[in-house]
Amino acid sequence: MTRLWSLDLSSNQLDEIPTGVFSTMTSLRYLYLSSNQLDEIPLGVFSTMTSLLTLNLSSNQLDEIPTGVFSTMTSLRYLYLSSNQLDEIPTGVFSTMTSLWHLDLSSNQLDEIPTGVFSTMTSLRYLYLSSNQLDEIPTGVFSTMTSLLTLNLSSNQLDEIPTGVFSTMTSLLTLNLSSNQLDEIPTGVFSTMTSLWHLDLSSNQLDEIPTGVFSTMTSLLTLNLSNNHLNELMPSVFSILFSYVTGHSPYTMYILSLSHNNLSMLYSGTFYKQTALEYLEIQHNQLKFLAQDVFHNLTWLINLDLSVNKLTQIPTELLLYCINLERLDLRDNPLLRIEPNTFVSLNETANVIVSDPSTCCFTSANCMCDKAPSPFLTCKRLLPYYGLRIAIWFACALAIFGNILVFYFRYKQKQQGNKVQFLLITNLSISDFSMGIYLVILISVDMYYTHYFPSFSESWRASILCRITGAFSVLSSEASTFFITLITIDRFLGVKYTFSGRRLSTKVARVLVALLWFVALGISIAISALPQGNLDFYAVSEICVGLPITRLHNHILNETEVPLALNRPYPWRSKVYTSTQVNAVPTGSRAAMYFSIAITGLNMACFLVVGYCYLAIFFSARQTSRNAGRSTNLKEEIRRAMKIFALVFTDFCCRMPIGVYSILVQAGAVEDDPVAYAWIATLALPINSAINPFLYTLPTVISSRRERNYQQENIPLKIIRRT
Repeated sequence: MTRLWSLDLSSNQLDEIPTGVFSTMTSLRYLYLSSNQLDEIPLGVFSTMTSLLTLNLSSNQLDEIPTGVFSTMTSLRYLYLSSNQLDEIPTGVFSTMTSLWHLDLSSNQLDEIPTGVFSTMTSLRYLYLSSNQLDEIPTGVFSTMTSLLTLNLSSNQLDEIPTGVFSTMTSLLTLNLSSNQLDEIPTGVFSTMTSLWHLDLSSNQLDEIPTGVFSTMTSLLTLNLSNNHLNELMPSVFSILFSYVTGHSPYTMYILSLSHNNLSMLYSGTFYKQTALEYLEIQHNQLKFLAQDVFHNLTWLINLDLSVNKLTQIPTELLLYCINLERLDLRDNPLLRIEPNTFVSLNETANVIVSDPSTCCFTSANCMCDKAPSPFLTCKRLLPYYGLRIAIWFACALAIFGNILVFYFRYKQKQQGNKVQFLLITNLSISDFSMGIYLVILISVDMYYTHYFPSFSESWRASILCRITGAFSVLSSEASTFFITLITIDRFLGVKYTFSGRRLSTKVARVLVALLWFVALGISIAISALPQGNLDFYAVSEICVGLPITRLHNHILNETEVPLALNRPYPWRSKVYTSTQVNAVPTGSRAAMYFSIAITGLNMACFLVVGYCYLAIFFSARQTSRNAGRSTNLKEEIRRAMKIFALVFTDFCCRMPIGVYSILVQAGAVEDDPVAYAWIATLALPINSAINPFLYTLPTVISSRRERNYQQENIPLKIIRRT
């Protein structure tokens, strides 16, 4: 076997190597003994392997290395001793390995590095000492390693770095000091590292970065400062880290990670001269404030991660010059105020990832969210349409001032008129006035939030004020329906049984009024208590109407990769950008549908009673006129019919659309449309409250004044009533 070049004995459960087993393999170049159970290496076992280039002894149980075991391996290039149980390295064990390029001692139990152990390894390019128990680095231990390109000291127990320990490493490209216990960095420790490309200081205990510590690192490409205790960054800390080549050069820092620190603000000039920075990670900090121009120089920025911070607002010009941004992560920030032009510089192919669907309202980019938006999120004001706002203002004014006039006129005529009618119409006015309060709250909230409302949509819908507002709308709507019905019945009894005395007494009327208020209040409370998954009727719409004009939405999560031009991978980890896209599929709720049918049925019954009573009143009055021997005036009949038609028609227009629409939505026959919802819920309900004073009180007041004026002029009463 003198001509054998490669021998692989890995993963064979070998527990020993017999002396002389390789004695005839003088031409062997590659020997793999990894993943066995070797606990020792016999001295002289490799004595004849003078041509060996690669020796892999990783993942065994070696606890020591005899001093002369590698003495004849003068040609060895790659030596792997990782994942063993080595707790020390004899000083002269590598003394003859002047040609070694790659040495891996990671994942052992080394607690110290003897000075001089690497003194003869002048050709070494890659040295891995990670995942050991090293607590210090002797000052001159790397002094002869002028050719070293990669040094990995991560996952040890280092608490300090001697100032001159890296002074001779002028060729070093990658230095990994992550996952140690470093709490400070001496200012001049990296002063000779003018060629360094990648520096990893993550997962230490650094609470500050001295100004000038990176001042000579003009070739740095990636810098990882994540998982430390940094509280602030001085504006000049990164100022020297810029390309000395004009334009976008590969010799300039393009990845900077500051994630998982305690940064609360970023000042102007923090990233001054970092014009070629492409990936900036600042997630998992305590950021509350960002200077308006902190990112103004980052014209080549591709990825910006600001997730998991405490940002409540994004400055308007923050991203103004980030014209190449492809990914912006804003998840898990309590964003409350976003100006409309904040994302204007982002193109439509950029990916904006957020937690609150309402944030997507402020950008035309490809916005992704990890939860489904409300089906009634309009991305506009609470009252989204100009015409709708005018209509609600008008209805609110009529509902409030019209019912105030009712209180005034009814109080003045309290002693003159029918006490039962006074009681019923006064309570009708109170219920209609409640609708005015509902509209006032909506108008006030709309004026307070204006175009910022999408950011507050979810918190508003979940607020106590929204529940109270919705309770006012339902209470007013149902109470008004009940009192209109009761007033109509009382009027019907007065016409039908004029001389028999079958009228509502004051005592009975009071009992019925209390009962109707109790029923209306019970309905408004029952809507809140009615289970509907994680939602309730008041929280599914932005205008807080407590009626089931929506369906539950099941959330379907699709995890999708975010396409990015990752032409340079992160040196400290492999990272794939993904996001969760959520779709909402509407499903019916039996409780909601049955409740919709019940409320609609109750309102329909009231409408039928009102319609029947007024028609009966009309025909009874007509028949009475004929029986009296007086020919009915056509204009008088038309006027009476039109008045009754107005009463019945307005009641129908206010009650039926919502009931029918809610049943159709719950049954899945129509889609719940936010535009239709806004108009129906904010106008159909309040319109009756706005016009009731003009239908039930003002005509009576006008008629009474005409009678009083005619009586003063001695005009017969029968002529007055005919006119």
